[in-house]
Amino acid sequence: AIADFKSALSLDPNMPNALYNLGIAYRDLGNRQSALSYYQRAIQLRPQEPDYRYALGNLHTDLGNYQEALNEYNEAINIVGDFGDAFYNRGIAKHNLKDFLGAIQDFDISESNGINTSKLYMNRAISRSNIGQENDALRDLETALDLDCNDARIWQEKGKILVKLGRLDEAVEAYGEAIDISPEYAFYYYERSIIYQDLGLIDESKRDLAEFNGLQE
Repeated sequence: AIADFKSALSLDPNMPNALYNLGIAYRDLGNRQSALSYYQRAIQLRPQEPDYRYALGNLHTDLGNYQEALNEYNEAINIVGDFGDAFYNRGIAKHNLKDFLGAIQDFDISESNGINTSKLYMNRAISRSNIGQENDALRDLETALDLDCNDARIWQEKGKILVKLGRLDEAVEAYGEAIDISPEYAFYYYERSIIYQDLGLIDESKRDLAEFNGLQE
């Protein structure tokens, strides 16, 4: 694919879609610096193309440049006001910038524009938990689990919120679900061992800690 796109550019070096697709290909290969260069060249030629801005925002998110990502999502949304995916990913960027309320607002807008994935509800739950909205967060996680009950991360986040609510027995059950799905993930055992310790179940805590240490070796 890269060879073909470069051949196209040899015939017309100002073909923005070829530059954009080269950016996609290089990002898929993990070569983010090359992807960045091609995206930027495409945007120079077609600055009002929302998909280019959105793609560059996603690349900045990959690189941990959350403010730059937010700026690109803003540009995409300014061009297409109902760009649900851009609102969702801008919410992720805002969360990483510790703007949890702003993230929730963007997740809400994304939902109203047709995005209703389990990841959206999970990420909104995490943002809500960060500003003390544990009960609303728990409702979001239940919705996420209705959509995908086989995502261990959702069960883990449910366990964390149940701990914050003091519902430790239920938290143990949530971590049990996460472990059943991903028994190779060490930190589920570690986090559950702390809950067992708080419940006074020392043998269970030691057993989970041993599992954690064994997986770390």
